[in-house]
Amino acid sequence: MNPSTEAQQPDRTDLVVTDDKAVRIRRIAFLLMAISALLVIFLLARGRRQVPQAAAPRSRTVVVESPPTPVRLTTVTRGTLSNTMEVSGDIAALSEVALSPKITARVTEVRAREGDTVNRGQLLIALDTSDLDNQVRSAQAALSSARASYASALEALEAAKARASQARVTVQLQERTNALAIQNARENLRSAQARLAIVKQGARAQERSVSQSQVNVAQANMEDAQTNYNRMLRMYQEGAIARSQVDAAETRLKVARAQLRSAQEQLSLLREGARPEEVIQAESAVAQARQGLAQALDNQRQIAIRQQEYQAALAATNQARAAVRQAAAGIRQAQSQLNLAQVSRSNAFIHAPVSGIVADRNVEPGQIATTGAPLMRITAPGTVYFSAELSEKDLAHVREGQAVSVSVDALPNERFTGKVTRIFPTGDPSRRTFTARITLSDAGGRLRPGMFARGTVQVDRRQDVVLVPKSALSVTGSPIPLEAGEGVSAEAAVFVMKDGKAIKRTVQVGRPSGNNVEVLNGLEPGEKVITTGSRLEEGDKVAVTG
Repeated sequence: MNPSTEAQQPDRTDLVVTDDKAVRIRRIAFLLMAISALLVIFLLARGRRQVPQAAAPRSRTVVVESPPTPVRLTTVTRGTLSNTMEVSGDIAALSEVALSPKITARVTEVRAREGDTVNRGQLLIALDTSDLDNQVRSAQAALSSARASYASALEALEAAKARASQARVTVQLQERTNALAIQNARENLRSAQARLAIVKQGARAQERSVSQSQVNVAQANMEDAQTNYNRMLRMYQEGAIARSQVDAAETRLKVARAQLRSAQEQLSLLREGARPEEVIQAESAVAQARQGLAQALDNQRQIAIRQQEYQAALAATNQARAAVRQAAAGIRQAQSQLNLAQVSRSNAFIHAPVSGIVADRNVEPGQIATTGAPLMRITAPGTVYFSAELSEKDLAHVREGQAVSVSVDALPNERFTGKVTRIFPTGDPSRRTFTARITLSDAGGRLRPGMFARGTVQVDRRQDVVLVPKSALSVTGSPIPLEAGEGVSAEAAVFVMKDGKAIKRTVQVGRPSGNNVEVLNGLEPGEKVITTGSRLEEGDKVAVTG
């Protein structure tokens, strides 16, 4: 990492002295101290010569004080701490495509050259389509034939379905008709047989008894009517009643006599039994009923024939359906062949898949374009990005969303802003590097894929932190943390000036940033620390220079 700092520097008169100047100051100080020592020795020697020999010398101690060490002071300030990291890589493009033919054919036309701007969908290269046109026409003819076969198969299917439906209706109708005919024939046979049995058996005793009772009732009614008529006739003769009442009594008498004769005849028929003609007629009716039942049963066997005809119609229908499916498959196959031929023909015309600039042109009209051979390369400048390489050590400090300042060697006076949008999860095992995609904004089309680029990733940014120069730690020999992480600190020492002396103070420092180091505790903004001078010790006298 190469951190940078944006610190608020207060107004001060202290000047930063270079290391060479500090060395010269120390040499002058040592020279002054040597001259002072020689001067003291000279004065002491001269004093001894002036003292008389008789007088005893009196010893005394001379204290030689060293001059104060010249130092400079710097005020502790608050500022912004920015941790950055340098990365490098290449400019690449998301939309960079190489145009290659999908078929092998002769090139008839090329409509763009290197540097030309093309739009998406624009025709760039045309290949010869003579053979492909023939294939399309052949496939269209095969499709028309397949559709005609399908139409014929549909007609045959409809006819077979109609025959099967008619056969099914015939079977059902004949089944119902024969069932009803058999039922009626059986009923007729039972009825004829019952009539024949009645005719042969004659009247039963109960019937004769009923008939005799009817004769007796008719006899009683006739006698009653005769008595009533005689009474009415006598009364008429006496003039007691009208003639009409006599006539009514006579009518009732005639009716009673007719009823008596009918009852007597019915009783006579019962007693005599059926006539031979009636027996023959009843037997003939039974024979006819049997013949009708046999005919109905014989017609039942015709149903099996009709069912066989229906099954044959069903089989023909299934065959017709299979023919329709086969014809439909033929249509699909012919359509697929036509689509394939049309796609092959469309592949003879190569269009721009993206809008951009023609970067390479590798073909001319008349050449043979082979499958997979690159003919042209198109780059979309608006989709360029910075493909940065990260070491394993740097990977832990880079996250998506971090701001990046990018510069390219081809444009030395320009810088571009970007943002980390993706960090690839896998790296190059041989180089132990990972790739980060940094999306660039406002590139203005000046960046081209393949340019070498450098970027400064802003790893962290903290405001209003206490900062001291690194030179304040160098005076005490304290180590300067180079890559302290989040929450990591180190103990160091600085010198502050008090009453002309250097006073050591222990502080807690954190991250470095440029020429400064973050102070976590031990110093407050506004305090002054010693930043230049010789190596100091606790209590050394110091003097501010400059």
